Amino acid sequence: MRVARICVRCHKQAERVIQNRLCISCYNREGEARRGRDRNGHRPVLADQLYTDSIDVHNSSRSYTVTSTVLNRSELMLQALHTATENLWFTARRRLNIPVPGLQLSLPL
Repeated sequence: MRVARICVRCHKQAERVIQNRLCISCYNREGEARRGRDRNGHRPVLADQLYTDSIDVHNSSRSYTVTSTVLNRSELMLQALHTATENLWFTARRRLNIPVPGLQLSLPL
């Protein structure tokens, strides 16, 4: 099994991985979260759980940053492994509290 065919969110093997990250199902759920509603017009639970995060990825020849909208930091590490050709190590950054475009957070009164 190739790592490149594993969804970073649900960790299932997929025939198609969109944007080098998500299976079709997880991609659709993220789209609903960005729109702020599912097909029935309800607010998806995922909308309140997504945030933008970054990690620094290092290998023997270079260092780069992976930034994405995630549920947890392991998604970023698996995303970096999708394209890795050699051993990697990671340096965590502080969690970025950047709102995801299209998501509106509502606080209870």
